[in-house]
Amino acid sequence: IMKAVGETFIEVADYARWAAQQGFPSQSEDEFQLWPSASNYHYFALGFSRATAPDQLFDFSQAGATLKTAAEFAFGSLEIQWSEDLKTWSRVPAEAMASGRSAITYLDSLTDPPIVKMDRAKRYLRIIRVDTP
Repeated sequence: IMKAVGETFIEVADYARWAAQQGFPSQSEDEFQLWPSASNYHYFALGFSRATAPDQLFDFSQAGATLKTAAEFAFGSLEIQWSEDLKTWSRVPAEAMASGRSAITYLDSLTDPPIVKMDRAKRYLRIIRVDTP
């Protein structure tokens, strides 16, 4: 029988530290330096770096639209939204998700990435930031 005693501490990077590692200004959350399809904050929240950032944040397949992630948990809060006309947006409801949730909050698990069912989806998807750094 083994008994473990002690504590573990995991330091979670904030946006300013992540930005410095990528060579960006600390107040660059709303800038589009990695790809024009999403802001720097979106890539940070999903665990991407300059070297790993994809040009698009969704993969489309028969399973649905999968939000790409690069970390085990979220570093920021995001929301997946949909629209039919690019004017009126709303959060994707739970029943339209094949897996995961459309509301991603700080430190939520990303081991099973969110997938939007495309048979129920509207025509357009986006992710938005729902908190401030």
